[in-house]
Amino acid sequence: MIDSLGNAQSILLAGGTSEIGLALVQELSSPRLDRVVLAGRSIEDLDKAGATLSRSAARIESVALDIEQTTHHDALLDGIFAAGDVDVAIMAIGVLGEQSKDEQDPDAVEHVLKVNFTDSATLCLRLFQRLAAQGHGTLVVFSSVAAVRARRANFIYGASKAGLDAFTQGLIEMGRENGVNVVLVRPGFVRTKMTEGMPEAPFTVDASDVAHDVANAMRKGRTIVYSPAPVAAVAATLKVLPRPVLRKMPR
Repeated sequence: MIDSLGNAQSILLAGGTSEIGLALVQELSSPRLDRVVLAGRSIEDLDKAGATLSRSAARIESVALDIEQTTHHDALLDGIFAAGDVDVAIMAIGVLGEQSKDEQDPDAVEHVLKVNFTDSATLCLRLFQRLAAQGHGTLVVFSSVAAVRARRANFIYGASKAGLDAFTQGLIEMGRENGVNVVLVRPGFVRTKMTEGMPEAPFTVDASDVAHDVANAMRKGRTIVYSPAPVAAVAATLKVLPRPVLRKMPR
């Protein structure tokens, strides 16, 4: 259980090789952290990621999770939670896709929408239910500033994240009734392997910067986090920007 200083004893990272997710685990690490569960598709890759956390927790476990195999999620989570309570569950699974190619391929669009929205949303709900059942816990869900307003350059990815974003907002309200803290994170452009080679946007940050912002928000009890902070102003502007002006923005 999270102590009075906000230190977690156990963390589950769904998307166990996510650079932002791993950075958040490191940011939340303390002498109290005993167990970290990394869940993802490749056990070999999870083990490599776990090696980077060897000084962060006494026990680091790798568990096979395929976000698209939704019928397996309940059994997997039952096993994880049966081995002990989870103080912080981090949802950091997602695919970026490639807009220029995907918009010509309905199957590719379906894949991005399915992974980033429907499959992710149902896994978030399953995590939420188990945290509620144990009577405590925090669920951190990574959305994106792209969810705020559809743009020509990335509307497929943005649509998928918009769905997850709206769903998580609902979980925030449910959490007020069930004793579960839900934190929705909307990062801007983050330097990771996923974005390598892409032109950087204004206010680009590293994964460690996002992790620091999220950890601070968790300690302060905030439920919606923009990272870096100036991205909040960008998002507010995008919401009200006339469509003709939005069309003229760089892709």
